[in-house]
Amino acid sequence: MDRAGLSLPYRRGVAGIEVVLYDRRCAVRRARADPTWIDGSGNELAQRQLRRGAFRAGQPLDANRYFLILPDALGAGKSSKPSDGLRMRFPKYTYDDIVQAQYRLVIEHLGVRRLRLVLGTSAGGMQTWLWGVTYPDFMDALAPLAAQPVEVAGRNWITRRMLIDAIRNDPEWNGGNYTKQPRSLQAAQVYFSLATSGGTQAIHKAAPTREKADQLIEQRMKETRSADANDVIYQYEASRGYNPAPKLESIKARLRGNARPRHNRDGEVVEASSGGVVAPRYPSGKVVRAQTRPGILFVVRRHPNRVPPGI
Repeated sequence: MDRAGLSLPYRRGVAGIEVVLYDRRCAVRRARADPTWIDGSGNELAQRQLRRGAFRAGQPLDANRYFLILPDALGAGKSSKPSDGLRMRFPKYTYDDIVQAQYRLVIEHLGVRRLRLVLGTSAGGMQTWLWGVTYPDFMDALAPLAAQPVEVAGRNWITRRMLIDAIRNDPEWNGGNYTKQPRSLQAAQVYFSLATSGGTQAIHKAAPTREKADQLIEQRMKETRSADANDVIYQYEASRGYNPAPKLESIKARLRGNARPRHNRDGEVVEASSGGVVAPRYPSGKVVRAQTRPGILFVVRRHPNRVPPGI
């Protein structure tokens, strides 16, 4: 392999994961392996701000010291998904299935036997928790950001169910056999986004009057979106069985995480809207505030003149 860049040979047998790899110059190198993320694409963590910041020399995710693996999750990006042709006949999957596919990518295809760090935000953060409880001996550290290791319930699940039902109940969806995207998809995504992200104060600042709020909605409704209705349904339903909480004590990796937490008097980390304990007290744990975007990233330590055999 040329030390200035990375290449990933195509190989059958690993069920369509799209992988983003970074070389020493932080240039994007794409490779297709044969499975793979809520709408999780490796591009979210490959944004320019990170390439110019965290991935540069001397930064926490220095590409001169580590191999960085940014996968598109199963059901999203360029990985296998309903819109590839099977529509609603595509096999139902969960976050556990996504993590298993990522594990197979890393260990079977890339030949990596241990990760320095698993880092994820939002849905990627939820998958990071699952990595910690499912493969506790496989990584040195975990960094789940903007994610809680508890069952998706309360308003969190209600808003997801609202989005799913808005699409399913649209006659234009036609059981998933539509010829053009149902109009409900745009509305469902716009209202879900306004209800769950952007910050209450920030949205109020952008729309301080009813007239301004209507203008904001109309502006969002006019924006071009590339999402597929069936893909979106699968992505949000994938969180149904998520609940790593009962297995948290099995985590062995050093833990760094969560966005906007609070602590109760017992020292446990609690999210105000989560309805319960998010994580027990870890001796090596640290909680930080973070501005995040969806995604998951795997970090492999670089060794001179040695690369993972699958690269």
